[in-house]
Amino acid sequence: MAETFTGSNGIKVEEHTYGKALIDEDGTNRLAGAYDFLNDHDMQALREFFRAEEDTRLGRWRWPEDPDVTVQPAHNADSVTVIGHREGVSYVGIRGYLRAYPNDEYYLVRAAKAYFDAHPEPKPWLTAADGEIWELDFGQGGVKQYLYSEGRFFALPLLRAADDGWTPAEFASGVISGHRVYPEDAS
Repeated sequence: MAETFTGSNGIKVEEHTYGKALIDEDGTNRLAGAYDFLNDHDMQALREFFRAEEDTRLGRWRWPEDPDVTVQPAHNADSVTVIGHREGVSYVGIRGYLRAYPNDEYYLVRAAKAYFDAHPEPKPWLTAADGEIWELDFGQGGVKQYLYSEGRFFALPLLRAADDGWTPAEFASGVISGHRVYPEDAS
């Protein structure tokens, strides 16, 4: 068995080497033996299964709170287009804007927030390598450069020989954004 999808009604669609099976909550195959038809519950589970397959193919995310709302990531990790299919409305959500206005309760804004919560922004500085220099922004009015060496970040310029530095985990909670400046990216 490769994959299992569970519809909102609890019926599972399982992919087997010989095809797909509809499985009841008790684990029995709904199509084995007694069933020579698909009832409304079977059809609902199959509709949801194929919709989820199409969402995956198109790279969109469906908001669990309202399945008629989808979120399509943009070319970068910081913006999305949210579509309310029932009303035919859309909203462009930007991660930084949503942080700045956390109390906006418009339903498409809530969907964008839920997407960003489910897809946190990458934090590449957490996997820094020895000898790299990073610009890190702590959101306190300035970006500063740090050297990564022997598993720790050190502020540049190195002012104190006794500086113990900080581990990436100690940094993680305070860093808003960052990028590596040395060595430069080859891309």
